[in-house]
Amino acid sequence: MVPAIGLLLLTALTWIIHWTGVTALYPLLSGSSATSIPFPNTELQGARFWIVFVYVLVSSFYRRVTGRPGVRVSTSSDEAIHQLVGPTSSLVMPFRISQDDIDKYTRAVSSTHPVTPDQIFTPPHLHLLLCALVQPPMLLLLSKRTSPVDAVGSVNVRNRFELPNPSLCARRIHEELGSPGDRGGRLSLHARLDKNVKRMKRGWESCVIIDLLDGSGKGDKSVLYRQIFTFLQFHKHRIPPPSTGTQSMTDAAATTQVASLSLSTEDPRRWAALCKDYNPIHISSLAAKLFGFRSSIAHGNHVAAKTVAMYEQQNSSASHGAQGSKQEGESWMEVEFLRPTFLPCNLQVRNIDNGKAGTKQLQIGRADKVNVGVKYSV
Repeated sequence: MVPAIGLLLLTALTWIIHWTGVTALYPLLSGSSATSIPFPNTELQGARFWIVFVYVLVSSFYRRVTGRPGVRVSTSSDEAIHQLVGPTSSLVMPFRISQDDIDKYTRAVSSTHPVTPDQIFTPPHLHLLLCALVQPPMLLLLSKRTSPVDAVGSVNVRNRFELPNPSLCARRIHEELGSPGDRGGRLSLHARLDKNVKRMKRGWESCVIIDLLDGSGKGDKSVLYRQIFTFLQFHKHRIPPPSTGTQSMTDAAATTQVASLSLSTEDPRRWAALCKDYNPIHISSLAAKLFGFRSSIAHGNHVAAKTVAMYEQQNSSASHGAQGSKQEGESWMEVEFLRPTFLPCNLQVRNIDNGKAGTKQLQIGRADKVNVGVKYSV
């Protein structure tokens, strides 16, 4: 009887592991610096996400109880160069996009006026759609057993998005939408942790670089889109660097309030359905309070996306003409996170006259404080 029950339990456990797709996460436990994930970006959800999330929490707790530093950095003799200690870390996975993802993006950023297909496949919306879809490899890269960075002790402070050729990227995305059953087609994601770090007042700044690669041509894969995640690993320096201060809306030479932005506690769920970041501090007020926050926190990229969508809708005639002449050239966007955005909230959106032709700059905040800053080419 006992062996039969044991066999039954083992069979049930094997079925559960197979059904949840947990075995696809095993490469994260290897000691290899280069990791290959078999499933595409859109399938980091359900049991897979929560297993990764719990593993990251346990790993972070283990670092603390064993006295391991959150990040290990080596410094050159003249203290001019700082680098992460250990081997390089990278990760690759297939890229997939479907019409359902397009619909999720539209629901997440649109309030009263829906985003049209033409707008979605041109900057700045193409930046913001892809920034959400390429986030899973970043989450997995920082979850690797050999990761030199403690993901729990880090915060995302800045992102940069680059489209070397927006029209080419849009065309390849359209082709991918036409063949949804091939598990990512010929597009793939490559994530790598930059060895160079920057010494800041509150710790170390590091970067994760995500490339959306096109393998449809001959020779080397070309970069269709790049996102650079910059995050701060908290660390107390013996001699802190000089402070640069905190930016506020009143620091700018000329600002004009152009709109108000309302965010609810349901907004993070809409964005998480697209980017797969189901961190409880975003989707649950109770969980956020358990982690020490006063309420749930909006995804920073989502705040930027809703702001840009609203601004572009209000200025569609002027901005569309500017974008039309920019499609064959490089396009970029930068998003900076200065303060957490607690939910629910009403924020002010201000247009910054920075005196730079071909650049749009917006700031989102409350009173004279800035939560999120957005700058992009037009």
